[in-house]
Amino acid sequence: MTSNKIAGVLERALDRERRRNARWLGAIRLGGVGSIFLIALGLGFGQGQADWRLIVPHFAAYTALAAALALTAWRRPSFHR
Repeated sequence: MTSNKIAGVLERALDRERRRNARWLGAIRLGGVGSIFLIALGLGFGQGQADWRLIVPHFAAYTALAAALALTAWRRPSFHR
């Protein structure tokens, strides 16, 4: 194999790995942030704890952002770059 072919094979392999890692990172982030958001909702509004109720809007925004990032990583192949 010539060095150009090797470079092309390596670039494609790295591209696939980056894409896979971006998708996993988005899914893990969304799962973690979504879990904390649900806990904040439950404790803030279900249990009536005012300190948890204060952070609900912040985690709602963070969850929406994490969902947008995860969706973008799945939909746009070039997002990982």
